[in-house]
Amino acid sequence: MERSDATCDNRQRGPEDLMQSLSSQLQRLAEQARQTEDVIAAARHHDREVLIAHRDRLRNSWDSVANAASQHIDADDAAWQFRWAQLRERVRGQFAELQDRVEQRDAERDASANERDARRAERDASEALGFAVLAVDGATAAIIDAELARAAADAANAGVER
Repeated sequence: MERSDATCDNRQRGPEDLMQSLSSQLQRLAEQARQTEDVIAAARHHDREVLIAHRDRLRNSWDSVANAASQHIDADDAAWQFRWAQLRERVRGQFAELQDRVEQRDAERDASANERDARRAERDASEALGFAVLAVDGATAAIIDAELARAAADAANAGVER
């Protein structure tokens, strides 16, 4: 799934530019959701090659986005650096764990182990989608907070008390 290096330092932009950037990022998120639907369709048809290709593109895309985002996190914001590092490590760990499971499953070829792995992978997928929903909700709250903070700052700069 293709992702863009959309993460950028919006503090140097005006409010209109920020909202345009957020809108653009939301459009990319919607495209990623459509691509995820394609993955689900491939899973329904048991198209292993398509699924593996999607997984590899996703892994490469994540590395690219993570590296780009790391460059734009304010060096003075230790809290954001810490949270970003945690998220990066969690996702990398999930990819590594997934790869380990795939390799182990291929080696075992045991029906009960494969069934157990399938249930675990399905649960992981459900949890990941739940995390994505929470992340979108968090992003929405952050956008609202950003706009309200911008309005308060503009009002203060204009000499109007809120």
